[in-house]
Amino acid sequence: VWIGVESVHAPFEKRAGRDIGSIFADLRSLGITTTGSSIFGLDHHTPEQLPREVDFMIGLQPSMVQLSNLMPAVGTALRTRLVAEGRIGSVGFKDADLYSEVIRHPAFQPGEIRNAIFEGYGRLYESIGPSLFRILETWFTGYKNLRGSRNAGLRKRAGMYAQRSKAILPIFLKTGEFLPNDEIRYKVRHALEEITGELGRSEEHTSELQ
Repeated sequence: VWIGVESVHAPFEKRAGRDIGSIFADLRSLGITTTGSSIFGLDHHTPEQLPREVDFMIGLQPSMVQLSNLMPAVGTALRTRLVAEGRIGSVGFKDADLYSEVIRHPAFQPGEIRNAIFEGYGRLYESIGPSLFRILETWFTGYKNLRGSRNAGLRKRAGMYAQRSKAILPIFLKTGEFLPNDEIRYKVRHALEEITGELGRSEEHTSELQ
């Protein structure tokens, strides 16, 4: 499920209602993977605010993350306003990607928002590990929570999560040295021990992580 987090202080009606953290947690408990996306370069952003946006995303524990620069689409009210304010730069279609600085933001120098995005990706990796591991954790959590369901369809889904978990588990058996730090290595090793203990070992032993 793709969830547009956008910002800690999102100025969008779609963020009204339930606490967004509880939505991510509920989906994770059911084995449903998530992509949390945030926009950098909104009107209220400052250089000090962007690291807090990353902190907020880390706390949500999404399976995958997209951080992007503000890209106001042609024909939207936002684009019309920013054009009127002289805040739309000249960007060719080859440069119109998620990391291009289409807008001119009064609080940032050219290149600062883009740098903040890639620094944010680095912090996410250091803090909650690779996305593939977060996907594995989510699937295994869903398996544990649904395997005893009275609903036959949900028990079948639990079986699917178990198969998926076993299928990607070997990826982590010899990649421990490439993980970002000892904390993540410990977390991965502990998870693999639990998964192999529950679902059975793959061809290789989890001690390969050590």
